[in-house]
Amino acid sequence: MKFKNMFAIVTTLFVLMVATTAFAQNALVPPATSLTPYVMVTTVLGVLLGFVNNGINKGQILQNISLPKSWLPWLTIVGSFLMNFMSSLTSSGVLTKVSLWNACTIGIFGIISAGAGTAIQNHTQAHNSDSAKKALADGAKVVAILCFVAVTGSVSTITG
Repeated sequence: MKFKNMFAIVTTLFVLMVATTAFAQNALVPPATSLTPYVMVTTVLGVLLGFVNNGINKGQILQNISLPKSWLPWLTIVGSFLMNFMSSLTSSGVLTKVSLWNACTIGIFGIISAGAGTAIQNHTQAHNSDSAKKALADGAKVVAILCFVAVTGSVSTITG
């Protein structure tokens, strides 16, 4: 006999011999006590957060559904909220009205705190770009024209 055939016969006999003793045991299946509403909510929200993060990073969901570029900022906002919501909910350890309220509050504060950083960045860096310099120059021209009009009371000397 070839080695492959012999190995197949020996493996089959071994499985048949061991299977009778393995299936003869009366093992009790433990009850599913770990599937509480808290665990289910955090698991479902974790999966949802994974889909949102994948949509933000790859621009696709399930590698088949392409997302429009206009959705990405909204997905980022939803992802920021869900991330803060999940971190608060998992740290509470229970699913109560108070823990849900705290999680919603922390999710909203997470979105607001990102807005404060963006505003600071815009105010400190806006003067460095060429378009900002042009806008400032255009704004200065508008202010000069308005001052001239206020002093002379006429627009015809500027245009004519």
